[in-house]
Amino acid sequence: MKTKEAMESLYNVINELSGPIEAKNMVSNAIFNIITDLQDEGLVITGDAIEARLVECANDFISASQKPEVA
Repeated sequence: MKTKEAMESLYNVINELSGPIEAKNMVSNAIFNIITDLQDEGLVITGDAIEARLVECANDFISASQKPEVA
């Protein structure tokens, strides 16, 4: 999955669960948090580093949204 697909997937999952405003905010916050984490870790901010973290984030949300709820 590439950056654009990860952002789209993340947006779509949150949009389905909470609506478009929350989806927009989530994608923005995810990018901010990823860059902040990379900086805090002293890593170089590259497209590949951002993309890897964003794909991981999107996959986590996709997985979580597909798990059945426990009653």
